[in-house]
Amino acid sequence: YNKAFRLVGLPQEALNWPLSRLAVPIMAQVRDRPAEFVRAFRHFNLSSMALGLPCVVFLLVSTDQIVAVLYGPQWTEVGPLLRLLGVMGLLNTFLFAAGWVYTALGTVRRQLYWDIFNLAVLTVAFLIGARWGAPGVAFAASATCVALRIPALTFCFHGTPLRQRDIGGVLWRPLLAAGLAAGLVLGVRSAGGTSGPALGVVLRDGIVLAVGYVLGWVLVPGWKNFLRHELRRPEPVP
Repeated sequence: YNKAFRLVGLPQEALNWPLSRLAVPIMAQVRDRPAEFVRAFRHFNLSSMALGLPCVVFLLVSTDQIVAVLYGPQWTEVGPLLRLLGVMGLLNTFLFAAGWVYTALGTVRRQLYWDIFNLAVLTVAFLIGARWGAPGVAFAASATCVALRIPALTFCFHGTPLRQRDIGGVLWRPLLAAGLAAGLVLGVRSAGGTSGPALGVVLRDGIVLAVGYVLGWVLVPGWKNFLRHELRRPEPVP
C-alpha cells in the first residue's frame, strides 16, 4: 500500500514545490484585487491539472508495466492498489489549490480546522476499510477524497471571490484530453498486446498517451484563445 500511495502521489509532489513558490506570493500580492486574484488562481490551477492529469492517467492505464519497471516484477500486488487509489490521484491534481488560497489570504487557521475534520473522517474510513486489508484501505482513501473534495473547496472558497466554476472552468479541457489519451493507449494495448519487455511497453504507451493528449487539446475549438488567456502568467505587484 505504501508503494502504491507514494507512486500515485508522485506527479503532484513533483509539481507542488515549483508551482507553490510561484502561486502563493503572486496570489498574496493581488488578494485585494478580486479579478486578478481569481485569474492568478485559475492560471496556476490549470498549470497543475494540465501537467498532473496525464501523468496520473498514464499510471492508471499502464499500471503493471510501470510497477515492473520502477519496483521490479516481484511487486505485482502494487498494481491493483494503485488502480484503487487512482481516483484520489486524479483529484489530487487540484488538491494543493486550496492550500495556496489559505496561505495567500492568511487564513491558515481555517485550513487547520478543515485538516482536523478531514483527518477525523479519513481515520474512520481507514478503520472501516482495514477490515478488507490493503485494498479496503486504498478504496477508503479514494472514496473519502471523492466525498470531501467539493465540501473542502466550498469551505476554502467561502468569503473569497473564488467559486467552484473557477475549478470547473479550467478542469474540463485537460480532463477531456486525458480521457481521449487514455482511450488511445487502451486501444493500442488491446490491439498490440502488452507482452515483451516492460520498459518497451511503457515507452510505447507513453508516446501514444502524449500524442493523444495533444490531440485532445487541439480538437476542441477555441483551445488557442483559451490557453492564451488562461496561461498568461500573472505578474507580481512591484
